[in-house]
Amino acid sequence: MTLYWFILVVSALAFGSLPAENVPLGCCLGATVMLVSAWIVLAQTASSAARRAVASGFDDLGVARILERQLDALRWMGLAVSAVCLIGFRLASAVKTWPWFESSMTLQTMALLAPGLGITASTWISEHRYGVAMSYVKSSGLRTVNELVSTLIATGGWILIPVFAILLGTDLLRYSEWFDEQAAAAIISAFTIVCIPLLVPVIIGKAWKTRPLTGPEMDWVEGLLDSCGVKRLPVRVWDTGMKSYNAVVAGFLPGLRSMIVTDRLLAEMPRQDLAMVMLHEIAHVRRYHIWLRMLVLLPSWAGAGLVSAAFPSTPIITVASNLVAVVVTLLSLRWIAHATEYDADRWACVRSLDLPAELQPPCRYQGAADRYCQALRWVTRQDHSPGKASWLHPSVDDRCARLQNWAVASEMATSMTAKGLRCG
Repeated sequence: MTLYWFILVVSALAFGSLPAENVPLGCCLGATVMLVSAWIVLAQTASSAARRAVASGFDDLGVARILERQLDALRWMGLAVSAVCLIGFRLASAVKTWPWFESSMTLQTMALLAPGLGITASTWISEHRYGVAMSYVKSSGLRTVNELVSTLIATGGWILIPVFAILLGTDLLRYSEWFDEQAAAAIISAFTIVCIPLLVPVIIGKAWKTRPLTGPEMDWVEGLLDSCGVKRLPVRVWDTGMKSYNAVVAGFLPGLRSMIVTDRLLAEMPRQDLAMVMLHEIAHVRRYHIWLRMLVLLPSWAGAGLVSAAFPSTPIITVASNLVAVVVTLLSLRWIAHATEYDADRWACVRSLDLPAELQPPCRYQGAADRYCQALRWVTRQDHSPGKASWLHPSVDDRCARLQNWAVASEMATSMTAKGLRCG
């Protein structure tokens, strides 16, 4: 879902660059409400059909998986629906002429995101209704709201917090009349570049309900970090209600980032396998993967700026350059994300040979690759498609196949080196 939120936010901001246009309110807003409402009805219909299927004797878990796929498809198609509303119904141009909205980037962005957010929320509510009908969850107004907020945060929707904070800051600077629009944008851009590395770990820590790792677990984790030469990397536990297996490094700067491990991963995963997972996350720090993923964004947006400057400023050129920048960004991020994942896998295997004795380190590259693949399949064992890649991660099967090939090549190189030393 991280890719989903990225596309939703970036495309909405890109369409927001369209010039203002007076459009009858009934034409653009009415058509938008009707189209989004139709999508909401589709989501509710899918949920009702799933409940009827269970009542007819079908397996509730099987039906739940089908419903999940249907709602996921509706969410992704909802991105196209949102684009139709913003461009086809000219909502993105009309919102700049509305009272109050015309002078506020924050209000304009809220309107631009509204179709996509409405469709997303409707699919989550449909999923919640099915869970209530099957007695998976309890039904109450406050509980439903809490579940929606939790889903928003867990799927990457927390990205809306810094986006709206930046937009609100820009509006406040403009309203102060101390700066013109260009100066306000420049100040906020500089503020963003400086503060995002500082604020992201804080936002994630608060949104994900994390706590410091303490006790015996922290002792061996600190030993693992020291053996890898990593200092000032706090380890925090993400309380997911024992629902999730995951580990991630959040933050950019030393001393201001942390490794986050979910409660279920820490409680259930064997320690030797957990060490391999943590070595993978440490690799992202030691190999500067986080910064590489950020830097890869610069060329695409610089290219979009050059295209806009080279051609006349028309709505078509504006939208086309922004869309090209989004597509290039997605492709670039996918490439660098997959490359860094492969690199982190190999680095973790190499470092595992030097693990402390109590973690029973493997003796050879082949043993390291075998243990790493075992840990990777353990942590993703709830995933029903190990052969399927995601936007930021290669498939489990592909990662394991590459590691096995690397281990064979490394063993051969080591053997040839040892033979050459003996001959010499």
